[in-house]
Order: sequence, then structure tokens, then C-alpha cells
Amino acid sequence: MAQSKALSKVKGPEAEWIWTTILEASLPSDRHLERVNKYAQWMVETHTAHWPHLYERVVLYCLQHRQYRRAFLWHMRLAAVFGPDQDSFSKLIRSQIGDPSPAAQSTLHSIYITGPHRNMYDLIMPHLYELGLSTLCNQWRETLLRYRDVPRPIVASQPFLRFFMNYYPNKALCLEEQVVVGLVPSVSHPSKHESSLWEALSADHEQGKGGKGLRFNDAIGARWFASSWVPLDFAVHAVHGLGVRVLGPLSLQSIALREKTAASILSRLRQLQNLNLSIGHSTYALAVRSFAERGDDDMLSMLLESDIHPEVFDDLETQQRIRCAARNDGDWQTYNLLLAIQPAVARDSIETTSNHLLQEHLKQQHNQRAIALLDDMRAMDVSVTHATMQVVHEHLVRGLPRHRSSFPGSGRQISEIVAIATRLATRRKFLSSVFWEKALFRLGETGRLDDLERLASGIVRLYQLHAADTRGLISIHRSDSPMTAPDDASLDIPADLPLAHDWHPIRRIFVNRVLQAAIIRWGFRNGLNKSQGSLQSHNTEATISMFWIARGVRLLRVLRDQGIPIEVALVRAEVLHCIARYCIRGHNEAGTDGAEKTDLVTIRKLFNQAHGGPLLPEPLELRDLVNQAERQLPDNTKTFISIPDWDRKRRAKPFIM
Repeated sequence: MAQSKALSKVKGPEAEWIWTTILEASLPSDRHLERVNKYAQWMVETHTAHWPHLYERVVLYCLQHRQYRRAFLWHMRLAAVFGPDQDSFSKLIRSQIGDPSPAAQSTLHSIYITGPHRNMYDLIMPHLYELGLSTLCNQWRETLLRYRDVPRPIVASQPFLRFFMNYYPNKALCLEEQVVVGLVPSVSHPSKHESSLWEALSADHEQGKGGKGLRFNDAIGARWFASSWVPLDFAVHAVHGLGVRVLGPLSLQSIALREKTAASILSRLRQLQNLNLSIGHSTYALAVRSFAERGDDDMLSMLLESDIHPEVFDDLETQQRIRCAARNDGDWQTYNLLLAIQPAVARDSIETTSNHLLQEHLKQQHNQRAIALLDDMRAMDVSVTHATMQVVHEHLVRGLPRHRSSFPGSGRQISEIVAIATRLATRRKFLSSVFWEKALFRLGETGRLDDLERLASGIVRLYQLHAADTRGLISIHRSDSPMTAPDDASLDIPADLPLAHDWHPIRRIFVNRVLQAAIIRWGFRNGLNKSQGSLQSHNTEATISMFWIARGVRLLRVLRDQGIPIEVALVRAEVLHCIARYCIRGHNEAGTDGAEKTDLVTIRKLFNQAHGGPLLPEPLELRDLVNQAERQLPDNTKTFISIPDWDRKRRAKPFIM
């Protein structure tokens, strides 16, 4: 066509196929793309005709194949003449913005900066927040504000900004952002049409506040989602920003009709799940989810285009009459549709029953039954509801009082409670840091160091795996967040919140200085009891590698390597305290026939190796530090103020700290 200067049609299904086929064959080669570009230029100059989607497909291909330099070069070459409209440009950016690699982000920032469109704050920020990428949110926010790309006075970006202002209070919001979160009154307004629908939606929603939860007018919501002039992503985030947590069947129908295919509907349902926007338990919602998960486009299309009102599916008597009438009239499409939704309803019944039964097991303290039920629910992919999580948290925390003397049960009960909590954590259902802290104290105080180590490192690893594998938003207990929420609502934070952040729910478990010091003492005591209190018997390289009395220090090192901040000064002080107490106890109980020798070099090497670096100083200085620690011990712990000679022969006996 280029040589003959021929021009094919640029619109219609046939034209779409022709131009797409030619372009796809040319994409791998810059030489071929150059010929395409020249021909496309000729089309514009001679016939004012544009090659369909030339810019989007070329740049997207390069980005998808990680050809970032090439993507930016072709963006610069094509944008002036073949640049996309606002909607296409934002879709291109959003489709690749979830890639956190520096090369991808640098290229996307450059494309945005040199691109033809702004007003993308409300499109980019809610999308990144929904993906659980708070680090990228912060980076893109800086870029957007630098080019005066600010949010409109609507709530699409409100969830992100509420998170941002609470978790990063030292970073100031611009005026437009303050308007969105209600810190200052709005000075600008959306269009009249947009404003009227938004005000109606918001006003009706406000009337439903009070008591438990928030009421959302499904009819108005359906109009909002069905309006073609409102981007669907914007509508979803707007409703989420109002605090809505459950969508009705009419709203779901409007959303699904705009998506059409099972794959796209399933993707949208996952977006709603990431935002913790439930579609409820209506029969219509259950059927939509079931057909989408099965990839049944035909049945899904039949359901969405049916004349039966979505709410009718919940009326069993009316549904029975319609089914009988359809059978009598030979309307097999309607008849088969009504039969096909039954398995979805049965599945919801299983979820409701399972959650109710789990709550009852916990209330009756039937922990073994609760564990077995959780295993069954996971095998059947039955979700644990937020209401159930509230019951779980209440009963498990109550079963783990902090002090040993008040603990009502045995080691078996501790194991069962921890087993329930870890099973929930594997499903992104995290209990509060208060619970985990108490669980660790229980295990440590009862001498279960193996279980303590597995639980401590396992909690951190589980959270990090969720952050890496699933992204999205993670529900946390409201006590682990600076944000506020009703008692019956969960709080959601991005899964990638840095572990170094003060409000990270996992960090909050381990930053307790009392817990860190206790871990060191438990490890020291555990090692002494297992070795009958003898330091000399472990004076070998093989035993040092097992960390013996430095076991607690080793655990803190593992946690430090996973990102938990551990204060070296605290670790050193507690180690010195333990060594001083051991030596005094051994000295006071020494007999004249003692033949064992405390090797300070071995002790130092052991703890330094466990710590993964210098922790204790040279032996002479260490002796002085231990002597100082001895003087600080309570009088009832010791008889002698200091030990005159570290080489003194003595025999130590096991003791309990």
C-alpha cells in the first residue's frame, strides 16, 4: 500500500483487522515501524486519515516487552501527530504503572511529563492505591503535583489521601488535596450534571448513616455506574470514598453490563475485593460471580440481559412461578438460567453456615473443631467474614492473658490458639499486634523457644509474602492504624507499606523493648537449663553454631534481617545482665571441688556470631562491663558484688530467671 499510495478504510471491523495485522507484523522491527510511520504520515497529509491506534499499540508493545528506551523514543516520534486522547493515554499509563521496576517507572514518568495530557491525578492515584503500591503512590504524587496535576473536589482520590495524611503526617497536602479530604471547603465545583448526580448519591448515602454500617441507595448507585459519561473506575472509587462497603444487585448489574465479558467482569470483581467493596450475598450477585469465575460468557450474558429484575432472584416463590411459566411456554433460555443459579446460592449458604459455625466453636472454646473447620473452609475457598474476624479476635485475645499466673489453660490451649491465628494469617486475615505480642509472651514464658522462633519469623514472612504475591489492600485491626473506623468496620492499608514505618502492623509487634529483652532472657535460660548450666561443656565450634545461650540474640538477628528494627544497645545491655546473673549464681553456688572453667572468649564469640557482628567487646573490657552489670542487680540476686577472677573454678547449677 505504501508503494502504490493506496488507502484502505480506517473504520469498521474489516479495517480494524487490516491495520492491526500490518502493525503487529511490524512491531518487532524499527525499520518496519519506520515505514509504517511514513505511510501513516502520508495518510494524514493527503487524506486526513489516521492509522487506528498507532501510538497506543506501538508504545504499549515496547513497554510490555521491557523495551523502555525504545518505548520513549517512539512516544516522542508519534505523540505530536498520532497522540492519543485523554482516555486512551490514561489507560496506557494505568496498564503498566503497576510495574515497580525502576526502568519501567522512569519511562512512564518521562512519557507522562512529555505527554499531551494532564488531569490524571484522579485516574492514577486511586489505581495505584487499589493495587496496594503506596511507595509508587508517593512517587507519582510528587510528579503529578510538580506539574500542577491536582485532584478535583470529588472523592475518587479520597481513600489514598486519607491514608497518606494519617501515615505521613509530616508531608503537607496541597490545597486541592485538603479540599478532597474535607480539611478546607471546596472553592470549585464539578460540572452541573456531574454535581447533581453526585450530590444525590452523597445525600442519600448520608441519610443512611447511623447504627451499624452505612446504607447505600442501590437505585441511585445503579444510575451512577450505568452513566457512560462517568468512567467506571472513577465511579467505583467515588463510591468507595463515601465509605460504602456493600453494593446492591442493581449497582452490580450496571457495572457488569459495562464490562460485558466474563474475564473483564471477574477482573472488576477482584478490583472491588481489593477495595473491600462487597457485592453482597444477593442471589443475583452470587450468580454473577459464579458465572464470571467459570468463564461462562453465554450464561453471564443471558443473566445480564434478562428481563427479570435482579431483586426478583431473591424471591423464591416468584422465581418458582417464573420457572414454571417458562417451562410451560417453552422459554428454555429463562428456565435454564434459573436452574443454573442454584449452585451459586448453595455455595453462599455454605459460606454463611461455615462462618456462623466457626463463631460458635470459638464462643464455646472448641478450638480443635475451629481448626478443622478453618482447614475445610480453606480447601473449599470459603471466605472468613469481617464479622467472624471480630469474634475471633475477641476470643483469642481473651484466651491469652499476658501474665503466666493468669493463664487459664495448658500448653495445648496455647498451641490451638496460635494455630487458629496462623491459619487466618495465611488468608490475609491478620489479628492485632496486641494478640501476636501476647502469644509470643505466652510461648516464651512457658519455655517453648522452638515454637516462639517459628511464630515470630513466620509472622513477618507471611506478611511479606502477601505483600509480594497479592498486592492490593490488606485488612488490619483498627488498633494498628492511626486512622479511625467504626467498630464494625475493618481498616485497609496497602500491602507494600514499608516495614520501617512506625505504624506497620508487624513492626508494632516487635518494637516492644520489653519483648526484645525477654526474648534474650528466654534464650539464655533455655540454653542453661538444657546444658545443666555449664558453659565449658559447649566450648566447641559445632555448639557455637547452634547458638546455645545466645539463641534469643540469634532470633532478634533473624528478625532484624527481615526488616524489624532491633536496638543494639538494648541487646548488649540485656546480654551483659544475663552473663552477670549467671556468673554470680554460679559463684555463689560454687563448691571447692568444682572443675569447670568459664571461658569469656567463648561467650564473646558465641554472642557476636549470633548477633551477626560485633556485639560484645574484647574479653578484658567485657569483664569490666559485666562487673558493672553485677552492681546493678538486685541484692536478693547475689551475695558477691563482683567476681575477682574469670578463671576461678566452680560448678554452676540450673536456675530459673
